[in-house]
Amino acid sequence: MKNMGLAYKNSVRATDLATFNTAIDEFIVLLETAKTADFKQHKTASLEGLDKVINQAKQAKQLATTRGLEAAKAPLNSIDELRKKYHELHEPPGFWELLFGK
Repeated sequence: MKNMGLAYKNSVRATDLATFNTAIDEFIVLLETAKTADFKQHKTASLEGLDKVINQAKQAKQLATTRGLEAAKAPLNSIDELRKKYHELHEPPGFWELLFGK
């Protein structure tokens, strides 16, 4: 997970196409590897989320190649939103949820 986050950050911070492509390719490989993980809960939703992120990463790479790095920023921003959404599935319940339920 840390390597995935680092690859994502490197793609966002890239200032040239070669660096971006290296980082986004590494990110996609790590995402594909994550799909083989043993999800104990929410497997279907987790795999769906990973597929959405992979699609956005591939779209960002295509846009960066055809239109430049600035064009890749929109799909990269949506990746961060997807990350937040799907990470919520795996967060432990909070104190109040445990006490009173959902």
